[in-house]
Amino acid sequence: MEIEGFSLSQPDGLPLAGFDKLAFDYPYPDYGAAHARRQITFGSFNNISKLTPRTIALWAKVLAAVPDSRLLLKAPSFMDGAAVRRFADLFAEAGVAAERLEFRGPAGLTEMMAEYAEVDIALDTFPFNGGTTTCQALWMGAPVVSLAGENFCQRVGASILATIGRPEWIAGNEEEFVAIAVCLAADREAQDFFLFPRRKTPKRSGTGEGHQGRVLSNGAGMVRPKTTDL
Repeated sequence: MEIEGFSLSQPDGLPLAGFDKLAFDYPYPDYGAAHARRQITFGSFNNISKLTPRTIALWAKVLAAVPDSRLLLKAPSFMDGAAVRRFADLFAEAGVAAERLEFRGPAGLTEMMAEYAEVDIALDTFPFNGGTTTCQALWMGAPVVSLAGENFCQRVGASILATIGRPEWIAGNEEEFVAIAVCLAADREAQDFFLFPRRKTPKRSGTGEGHQGRVLSNGAGMVRPKTTDL
């Protein structure tokens, strides 16, 4: 795959970006028909240092293109009312009304992972991409839209998504980023992006197979799949 002159490939004999060694042991959300009918929720659990003016402007374009959507932002700093007001003002300057935003502060890791059940589509930050947060979102079944730039910190998201076989979620420019987000949202609204777990369950006792540690090397098995069987 190539993005504006860059080639994404997996050299033979090398581990898949190291993510085949990651192991998350958090239960998959209990998705059902109500999730397929709810208001589209974009989300980001990245630290506020990554919520740059360019990121805010880009996400504002996504929200403008999906009028009935909302944005869930979660970060430790949002336990501070001053931080919430500051970013609410920044989004307002970009044209996003306060009622379309939800800010959440810190929680325990297990509780935080469970909150991904409320996120339909995760939006990556730019120019400083998410890393751990991207893997966590994918593990909990949320597709991630990422804008690929020119250096390492701008291509972490592209590397992860290419590794798991989801190059269609990588944008080469801001227009593509918005278009990908809109496409995923429209698919979801049409109930063609229904939510069922497909990742392997961990081996807990007795016999049986399954280990979550290698799922990040297999994108087809870790994201919410499409189905028309409603």
